[in-house]
Amino acid sequence: MTKWFEKASFYNNTSILIFPCRESNAEFVCERGLYYILGYQNADGYISQWRRCQSDRRYQLDPIKYTKPEKENYTMDKISFPVAKETVKAYIKSVASKIAETVPDKSVKEDDVLIVPFLNASDFYYLKYVPDMIELGDPPVSITWFKEAFSEVTNVRTLRCRGSFNTCGICNKAEDLAKDRRFSRPQQRIFEEYKQQHLLQQFKERQTLEENIQLAKGYDQYGNTQHAFLYSDGMTVMTGNTPRKKNNENPYITNRVIGVMAVCGHINEIFIYNLDDFVSGGANTMIEIMRQGKLEWI
Repeated sequence: MTKWFEKASFYNNTSILIFPCRESNAEFVCERGLYYILGYQNADGYISQWRRCQSDRRYQLDPIKYTKPEKENYTMDKISFPVAKETVKAYIKSVASKIAETVPDKSVKEDDVLIVPFLNASDFYYLKYVPDMIELGDPPVSITWFKEAFSEVTNVRTLRCRGSFNTCGICNKAEDLAKDRRFSRPQQRIFEEYKQQHLLQQFKERQTLEENIQLAKGYDQYGNTQHAFLYSDGMTVMTGNTPRKKNNENPYITNRVIGVMAVCGHINEIFIYNLDDFVSGGANTMIEIMRQGKLEWI
């Protein structure tokens, strides 16, 4: 930002700062235009670093009209580390409640573990936290402070690696595009916003899923169940092959595991089906398992 403002000048003896820009017909852009070019959506809420550079440059161009800015007014030292850490922790918990997946973990007694869709804390910081703070017009804390605050939120974790906790193909592709430095910042922001919309859609789907589970646990006024819930999922055939299939010539054993969650009144169980080559895989197997779930009035 300091280098950008070093080239800034006043427009026609006004207080408006303009910046050189080859792509512009006028060969310059104003502050608002530069802000949008850099990918920031809220041009009215400049971050403190921007305001500091703005004041410095105005003073350099006209020291009589503008007073020298006091640097200490813009430093993060005025916010104590404990206060900033608690603010970041509250932000992490709020975001995780909206976009994270829930994974039971007995080591965390207060709640289930929430897995946020980022490979590590650095991705969480750069892809989500910093853009959000820019949108709000608040200065983001350093990545060191963010990581320390993140480490103290025990029930929120990252993906670590895609092999241990796969995300969907849409999330993977959107994240790869958002990290690709060949794209401009506005283009990367489009990918990030698309991913957030997709995560929000998944969050709504999980809410509907939980509502259906709770509905199946209920009883009518006579103590009878009225709804049943069956939810099935299974690993792919390639994942279960033993040994791993390298080419079509080597023999291997097909071992596909399918789990079905069944909820009906006091029944809340997970049934595991282990299939081999004698049972065809795919959607037909799932449909047959659901069809054979005998639901009768007792």
